[in-house]
Amino acid sequence: MANIIDYVRWRGDLTFQEKQFNEVDNLIFSLLSYFDFKEIVAEPEAEKEISLKEACEAYGELHGAKKVPELLCVMASANRFKNLRLSGYVDIFDRLEQKTQFAAMRIFLENGVEYIVFRGTDETIVGWQEDFSMSFRVIPAQNYALDYLSRVLEKSRNQIYLGGHSKGGNLALYAAAMQPETGYERILKIFSNDGPGLCPDIISINNQKRLQEKLVRIIPDFSIIGTLFEERQADFIVKSSVDGLLEHDAYTWLVEGEFFLRASDLTEKCKQYNRVFNEWIGDVGLEQREIFTKDFFDALASGGAITMGEVAAGRLQKFEDILFTFGSSRKESKFVIGKLLKSFVKGICRIDFLELLHTKKILQGSFILLFGILFVCLPDLAAEVVGTACFLGLLLYSLFRLFQFYKNFKAEEPVNKYKALFYGVIAGIETLCIIQNNIILLSVNLLLGVFFLWHAWKEMQHMTLQKACKRRAWVLYFMDCLVSGVFGIVALAISNKGSGDFMLAAGTYLILLGFTEAIRAMYETIPN
Repeated sequence: MANIIDYVRWRGDLTFQEKQFNEVDNLIFSLLSYFDFKEIVAEPEAEKEISLKEACEAYGELHGAKKVPELLCVMASANRFKNLRLSGYVDIFDRLEQKTQFAAMRIFLENGVEYIVFRGTDETIVGWQEDFSMSFRVIPAQNYALDYLSRVLEKSRNQIYLGGHSKGGNLALYAAAMQPETGYERILKIFSNDGPGLCPDIISINNQKRLQEKLVRIIPDFSIIGTLFEERQADFIVKSSVDGLLEHDAYTWLVEGEFFLRASDLTEKCKQYNRVFNEWIGDVGLEQREIFTKDFFDALASGGAITMGEVAAGRLQKFEDILFTFGSSRKESKFVIGKLLKSFVKGICRIDFLELLHTKKILQGSFILLFGILFVCLPDLAAEVVGTACFLGLLLYSLFRLFQFYKNFKAEEPVNKYKALFYGVIAGIETLCIIQNNIILLSVNLLLGVFFLWHAWKEMQHMTLQKACKRRAWVLYFMDCLVSGVFGIVALAISNKGSGDFMLAAGTYLILLGFTEAIRAMYETIPN
């Protein structure tokens, strides 16, 4: 299925005069703001313009040809985009005093129309802290956005589209909401691409109401950020090539022709998360939000990290620094965490676990877990216990069926002699197997081997699918496939003899597998 880069290659032959500006073009412009155009696109004071094609060439000269983003490359070679004029580039990053991250740019279309784009959250800790801060105050980036738009409206007579992705969408909303009526009239549309709304505790409802006629909200079908502080339904809900939180990445949004591929509604899992976060925010006051945000991000930066990537790369050592720093934070911060946990508990309490226990995958996971516990508790006897129980169960069932045939025969009712003979043979074989203990051991090991190899095959199929979708999760499926395959081969190799060590190892693996399968099945089947 196509994404925005495929769209540029497909639609790039037609200019905006031949095919008018659309929702997909809006997202592409929003993503342009993430590129570093310092020393390439002129600052507002210079009042100079550069074509997108020239900007792409300059980007390659400045940063190296291999570092030019793919989206910028394909746009620079497309008739639709290469002659667009860029100007007014601003990029502000202050992690010490204001703790703000802001960037904006003007993109000139034909016929006196321009698109003002605001950058969303980058990977810096400061950028993420600003996102949290929007829940209790007007942030510096919002004031920068308002000032930027006001200056453009003062100097230019153009009609204006406003937009951005993530935080950029919120900045567009704020800048428009705070404009006087004379400036607001020149705004054609305001695009928020999975961006949070305006906090009603900070921005008056009257300022927000007038946005509705011009606002276009676009979110993926799993959206957490784009549903914050928004009560009305999004204008477009789009499908993505990935699942869950990764759908916030706009490069994964699916395109069909010159429109996004529509989804009918948010996923049920997403609705549940949104309920949890909305309850949490509703329970926590502005002052508590502010204290928690400061303490939390001070903890993240405690090891000297500037970006979220550096926090993740720090692994255990930096995690310890974060944990100890946040552990010594104020009681208000711990209160906010408690409220979040309370909201999650409320969500869990809505689950009908008795209903879940009737689902097929939950039962499968539970049985695997129980067998694993048995193998771990009785490694030397597990095979005999399980095998004897299974054979005895089959023997009892066969005897029960033979008894039914006997009752029908005594009552002079018709009896299927072939079925009666079949169950008689089965009962005899089961009796011999129970007497000959080594047959039980052989059968259990053979069944274990077949099960492990079957599971390895299923995980290999999942791994292939994940690799085809370019998801890193394929590594987990590969590891599970490898471990399960080894267990399967060993089980078949020792099928004629017992091994307590093997049963202990296999039982441990079955416990982990059963627990994982049950949790995965619960996650997939929970309606709310």
